[in-house]
Amino acid sequence: MNKGTSALRHTGRKRPRFFIAGIRAAIITVVMATAMPVPAQQELFFTYIGATLGGGAASIDYNEWVVDHRESKSATGTWFSGGLLLDVVVRNIMGEFSLQAVNTGASEDAVSSFRLLYSITGKYAFWLNESFFLSPGLGLYLETGPSDKDYDGGAGLAATAGLGWMFFRDWILLFDIIGRYGSYGLGEEATILSYGVNLGVVYRIGRL
Repeated sequence: MNKGTSALRHTGRKRPRFFIAGIRAAIITVVMATAMPVPAQQELFFTYIGATLGGGAASIDYNEWVVDHRESKSATGTWFSGGLLLDVVVRNIMGEFSLQAVNTGASEDAVSSFRLLYSITGKYAFWLNESFFLSPGLGLYLETGPSDKDYDGGAGLAATAGLGWMFFRDWILLFDIIGRYGSYGLGEEATILSYGVNLGVVYRIGRL
């Protein structure tokens, strides 16, 4: 165990209650934002499933114990991710869910980690023509183990600016510029700001 990792475990780390309450409130907001504008019996839900890959840069701010006091530190690095993608579409509203494995390599090894990322994003499609659409969105994410470190878990908010291409009747290619900010599960009172791009492809498997 290196010195940096040992120092990070010097004391317990608890997430503030107000932060957890805020995440719960945001979840309710996203669910309400992606709700149908008219009764369910008048709408068709199209379900798409596929895969996604992503990558970008990250900045981590955290506290570390040095002898008998804490010091504020920061680290930068890159992240890469890949996993499953599920989109539920009704009219121009898209509810997007993903499960990904994400690896963040930081300039300080003590805050580098491999972990799982779950996300839910509400998007709205602005059609440019019959094949292409813009899809800005807001969402939430949650990070958990299994991890290669003693990862406490993290959560936060995400924003996307996307472009979709329906290149065949049942296939959609999705390109998103994404930014995330939230708590980070290594270090004391750690936060992470990450940004980058995601590329996904989904296939329509049915409708409701």
